Amino acid sequence: MKVTVKDHMSCDGEIKYPCLMISTHKKFIVLFHSPTKGTVVQTKDESLHTVGTYIDYWKPATNSSDWEVFEGTIEMSNDF
Repeated sequence: MKVTVKDHMSCDGEIKYPCLMISTHKKFIVLFHSPTKGTVVQTKDESLHTVGTYIDYWKPATNSSDWEVFEGTIEMSNDF
């Protein structure tokens, strides 16, 4: 799957789900469906997680030492 990520920045405020969050180490982006459940939509290191991996026990999206709100654009398309 082709994933294109455009510029991003973090913001403060209440998180509303679904929400895109980027790890503070900038290794991957997760589409959170709730505070601890989400799907990887972009990764820089597939040894950590692959695109499409669903996990229901992430560290909470509200934990600012692990996550920042992603405010960029993500474009996804099939590789044919």
